[in-house]
Amino acid sequence: MGGVSRVMAIVRDISDRKRTEQNFIESEQRFLRVMHFSKDAIGILDENFHFIDCNDSAARLHGFKSRIELLKNSPHPSALSPQTQPCGSSSYELANKMIEIALEQGFNKFEWLHNKVNGQKFWAEVSLTPIVFNGKRMIYAVWRDISDQKNKQNRIDRLLKILDESINEVYIFRCDNLKFIEFNKTAVNNLGYSPEELLELTPLDLKPYLTAEKFNELLKPLNEGTSSKIFFETIHRRKNGTEYPVEVYVEKTKASDADFYNAIVLDISQRKKHLAELKQREHELREIFDSTLEAILIYDIETGKIIDCNKQTQALYGYSKDELIGKLLGSLSANDEKYNIAEAAKWAKKALTVGPQTYTWLGKKKSGETFWAEISLKKSKIGGVDRLMAVVRDITERVAHQREIERREKEYREIFNATAEAILIYDPKTNHIVDCNNRAVELYGYNDKREFLSIGLNALGANVEPYTNDKVGYYSKKAAKEGPQRFDWLAKRKNGEHFWVEVNLRLTKIGGAERELIVIRDITDRKKFEDDLVKAKQKAEESDRLKSAFLANLSHEIRTPMNAIMGFGDLLKYSQDEQKRKEYIDIIQKSGFRLMDIINETVEIAKLDTGLIKTNPETFNLDQLMQDIYNELKIKISENRELELIYLPPNTTSETYIYTDRVKLQQILINLITNGIKYTPRGAVAFGYEVKDNRVVFKVKDTGIGIDRKNREMVFKRFFRVENPLTIKVGGIGLGLAITKAYTELLGGTIELDSELGKGTSVTVTLPYLTGEPKTEVFVEIPPDQLKGESELILVAEDDEFNFMYINEILRQFNYKCMRAANGEEAVNMAHNNENIKLILMDLKMPIMDGFKAFEEIRKFKPQIPIVAQTAYALGEDKTKIETYGFDGYLTKPLKKDELLRVVKERIKK
Repeated sequence: MGGVSRVMAIVRDISDRKRTEQNFIESEQRFLRVMHFSKDAIGILDENFHFIDCNDSAARLHGFKSRIELLKNSPHPSALSPQTQPCGSSSYELANKMIEIALEQGFNKFEWLHNKVNGQKFWAEVSLTPIVFNGKRMIYAVWRDISDQKNKQNRIDRLLKILDESINEVYIFRCDNLKFIEFNKTAVNNLGYSPEELLELTPLDLKPYLTAEKFNELLKPLNEGTSSKIFFETIHRRKNGTEYPVEVYVEKTKASDADFYNAIVLDISQRKKHLAELKQREHELREIFDSTLEAILIYDIETGKIIDCNKQTQALYGYSKDELIGKLLGSLSANDEKYNIAEAAKWAKKALTVGPQTYTWLGKKKSGETFWAEISLKKSKIGGVDRLMAVVRDITERVAHQREIERREKEYREIFNATAEAILIYDPKTNHIVDCNNRAVELYGYNDKREFLSIGLNALGANVEPYTNDKVGYYSKKAAKEGPQRFDWLAKRKNGEHFWVEVNLRLTKIGGAERELIVIRDITDRKKFEDDLVKAKQKAEESDRLKSAFLANLSHEIRTPMNAIMGFGDLLKYSQDEQKRKEYIDIIQKSGFRLMDIINETVEIAKLDTGLIKTNPETFNLDQLMQDIYNELKIKISENRELELIYLPPNTTSETYIYTDRVKLQQILINLITNGIKYTPRGAVAFGYEVKDNRVVFKVKDTGIGIDRKNREMVFKRFFRVENPLTIKVGGIGLGLAITKAYTELLGGTIELDSELGKGTSVTVTLPYLTGEPKTEVFVEIPPDQLKGESELILVAEDDEFNFMYINEILRQFNYKCMRAANGEEAVNMAHNNENIKLILMDLKMPIMDGFKAFEEIRKFKPQIPIVAQTAYALGEDKTKIETYGFDGYLTKPLKKDELLRVVKERIKK
């Protein structure tokens, strides 16, 4: 170059590429950590569709002892499956097809029949997702065991098929509004309505001659529990207007979310027609068929043989009338040890000698099928001759229902006895424990249930102050007035040993009687754990370490914004670029706000230590406060962050008012939500509340970095910060959560934290739900063009020269004149000697005479002049003191331009 040899170097910045490569490696590592710690069964298949990795959950799902055993031979999915799937396809070919669909469409979700190592089959829901891992395209597989769900669904499908194919109309309708929620095909076919039309109807829409009052009267035995089943006859009207008579059987079923009526409706058109024809026959048959609607058999008393029967009998037993005539009494029985001709003869004898008899019997049809029947026997004169008349009703379904009820009762009893908590059912009227589960007997150390039920409730308490037996009645009365109660109690075992329990008590109806349902949990270990925590907090070594860390961190946190303020302030002197100057000013302001937050937290924790913080409760609209917090924090989230702030309002149409300290509640929620925003790089931060059992429960959830289990309690300690790259990056002095916890307890509440490392955090704050008269505040915003003054003179009592210069410059620009008093004494003299002063801005902390004393002196000779306090200490309790003194308002430092102008304009105008 220029005749001289040179060395030329070309430098290319590859920082972004290196960061991208590092991020990619870290992302893959995080992916593997998440997979192996996940509770879901997860596996990874390579490009040849063979497993190359999985977590322990996947190994356990398939019956392997460990993931290493499963991955031993890099199996194909078909190796974990039967040779063919239920559809008939080869597991190998179908598995490949499912994977190819996932590769083509980006995702595939399906059900699959697997084999465990021991050969046991199980159903799983499989989700396949293509991923790129270590630069290769692979398949990410997730399994969920749905065997129980499939088995239950198959049983339900079989039952529904039987129900749907019944020749009778079957309906299920709600108890509250009588709306149909289910019916079978026979109902649809008989009525002529579409399923959609039927879902909009009630039984009364099908029964034109049955009023609502009459229908409710019919249902009354079911609702009052005096009968498990009712039946009646009525008329059904089809969609086309035609009518037909029906017999209706109704039962009531209790479900977890609602009560329902089950109705079986028999079309008795043919039966009615047959009865009408019989009226034309001789008096003998008319007597018989007028007395019943079921199968009827007439026996000759001397021979004990059937001499007549109706068609229902033929249909029920499957014999023709000719085959039935001449059969002996009892010959239509199951003919076993209990139901035979000899036993039937005993019932006949009772009917003839004692009177009518009704009993349950196991009958047998011509086909050999047995069925349950209810038989009514009575002696009747037919055609002037004594006969034995048997009325038979098929009650197979009723017996099946009864057995199902008994089965469910047995299941519920098994669940009742299998629960980990002790459960007592207590009769407050008789002061007796009427029932308990096995855990209750075991927990209190008694030999058996009979012994346990023989003791009184008082024998289960330690009966020592403050947990005396007479105070148990207090919670019973409270439960009657306010609902379920939960409290800790000192209990006593049979051997006299005391132990801690958590008691959940609620009033309920069991078997139609008022009972107290008491659920008891042994919390002895929890109590010991709580005591250990109290002792741990008292260790001086930990306190010293945290304070030292706090001082070092405080120095760093103060110097960081101060460096920005001083550095960019210096740059402002020399920069002529207007855009740059605006950026520098914005940085200075943000650093100033950050510095104010640090100072406020430090001062606040000191005031908490000295007991200077008091509550200032008021009644306010909680929904409005939550919305204000959302609006305030939403704008603080940078647009380029992949983070969403979500407010979840309560599921109610009415507004909620609460009586508590608004400022402290707002600070609690802002601290928690801001923490969530700071430590959630991407995802969402959600917050909301609900009113429950006279408590207001606030929840703040995020999908952030989470907190290790060992640090969950420590984060509420002062000066403590979890050390990781993100917490170091976002900064902070470790006081926010300590202040939040102190405020919560100051308001009579509790705070709980639940977190999982890498998955997020959930914080629950519970406060007493108190109400009072709401305070109405009317704020009228003044348009900017109306904020200008008319050369009014304002006295600014301010000892700091720079603060006065700032106030003076703002007011001068808006056509106000200012004069300065450097201390309270000067302010009193100037106010006394100048009649043109229209407003006084009074700093509260000044030399010689403070603002409060100066206010009192000025009020003596100028009681009407408006005086506005300006202070750096206007927290909730300071605001109360200012209002008590009688100031016309207050401004909090650092002063904001718009707020200063609004207050000045409003006070001068008044």
